[in-house]
Amino acid sequence: MYLMRLLSYEDRPLVDALLTARTAWAQQQDHPHHGHSLALLSMLADGHDTSQIIGMEEDGDLVGVFILAVREAAFVGWSAMERQEEALSVTLAITHPAEHGQRLARLGSVWLADYIARLPSPPRWVRGTVTDSAVALYLQGVCGWQLDRFSRDPDGRRAYRLQLPAQATPDLYHLVATSADLAAPLADPAPAVPARAALLPR
Repeated sequence: MYLMRLLSYEDRPLVDALLTARTAWAQQQDHPHHGHSLALLSMLADGHDTSQIIGMEEDGDLVGVFILAVREAAFVGWSAMERQEEALSVTLAITHPAEHGQRLARLGSVWLADYIARLPSPPRWVRGTVTDSAVALYLQGVCGWQLDRFSRDPDGRRAYRLQLPAQATPDLYHLVATSADLAAPLADPAPAVPARAALLPR
């Protein structure tokens, strides 16, 4: 049974261990490592009113972390028309290398689509950008994401822009539970200080 819950500074040792394992695995596999560790740990320490740091646990072990953002800065590179649509953004997703082969990205994607579909004012999309073509193909072919387009950022890096439509999965709670402290994020980026939204029904 998996549990999705908000992470806080008290969870730093768990996050540290996951990041250390992921970095070592990336180095062994000669995969690029983009140095997200400091940014993630800083967010845990300082809190953030425009993002949620969400942990995926299995039997008490932290097997994944992703950041779900609700502010305009997360949508750099999307068109003006796309930024007018209600959407949230995954700005970081990390899974534990010991879980390689368990398709946690697929399970996390199904949960995300279900999660946003159950929000009081559901956004239409969860969006994200990746720079690796193999990751983009996996998200598209296995995890249900739609490839919106390929482009290059101003610094020349590749950018595969993907989006995941809201879709409820009624029986998902048998496999993935959502902690009661995981409050629904605001989809409206306008308020300077966002209020806490109602808890998700489960």
